[in-house]
Amino acid sequence: MPEKNKKAPNKKDPKSSNSKTLGTILTLFAGVIGFIFGWFAVNFIMGAIFGTEAPLPEVQHPVSLNIETVAHQEIIPETLSPTDDELKQKLRGTWSRQEEVKQTLVLQDDGTGTLTVEIDSVIAALFGDKVVMQINWTVEKGRAIFTSLSGEPEMAFNYIKENYGTKRDRKIDSLDEQTLVLLDDLDDNSRSHWKRITSMN
Repeated sequence: MPEKNKKAPNKKDPKSSNSKTLGTILTLFAGVIGFIFGWFAVNFIMGAIFGTEAPLPEVQHPVSLNIETVAHQEIIPETLSPTDDELKQKLRGTWSRQEEVKQTLVLQDDGTGTLTVEIDSVIAALFGDKVVMQINWTVEKGRAIFTSLSGEPEMAFNYIKENYGTKRDRKIDSLDEQTLVLLDDLDDNSRSHWKRITSMN
């Protein structure tokens, strides 16, 4: 007689098996999605920091403009100072200045010239109302150098030579078609301003 209390063998529950399979698939899918998002995130961050990937347009555009601007600035040559020969060409002509006394400076092509000083004071009673001096002139390293050779009246020229010397060395502070400024940087840093009357060009 069969035993009534004997248990039947266990059978797998199909519902439980399907749930486990679905869970595994979802886990794998979530892992793949997470890997893709993680790869894009890391790639974007690394590209933004090290430039291994092209950054966003709004980040790249100003950087590109800055590079173009710097390159353009490097191409533009610096303005060169005029040479001594160019300064000599511009200096040729007749210049005048009126301060304590009126002076007229005539500079010839060959490096000769005249300096006329019109005297309007008590000194004129001794030396006359005008002194005309013959000079040599040149330009060296941006400096105008004038040397007095002789003058009339001779007494006035000798007085000037003994008290003020015969050489004037001045820095050309500025020079254009109409004005000349000479700087006495070897003495008192005073400036003499001249206006052009005529040109030799």
